[in-house]
Amino acid sequence: MLLAGTGQGDGQNPGGDLTHAQQRLRALVLSTVPSPHTRRNYRKALDDLFGFSAGRPLTRALVMEYRASVDTLAASTITGEPVQGLEILW
Repeated sequence: MLLAGTGQGDGQNPGGDLTHAQQRLRALVLSTVPSPHTRRNYRKALDDLFGFSAGRPLTRALVMEYRASVDTLAASTITGEPVQGLEILW
């Protein structure tokens, strides 16, 4: 399944600029999360990941590259919860 996109959504449009496959993956992940607050955080993390992919296919290597780039951010700029939620992908 090719999960490359043209960019990231703006958070207002549920589909944004996501491909059909990215929308399906996001829906599958978010459907397993009961809390609306956690769903919002996971949605942002997934959209950030799709934006980071910059049109490249979503592979394990890309997810690990994204994770490494997020891990280098200062603790004050990102909460761990959304990124930890993406562990399902790695």
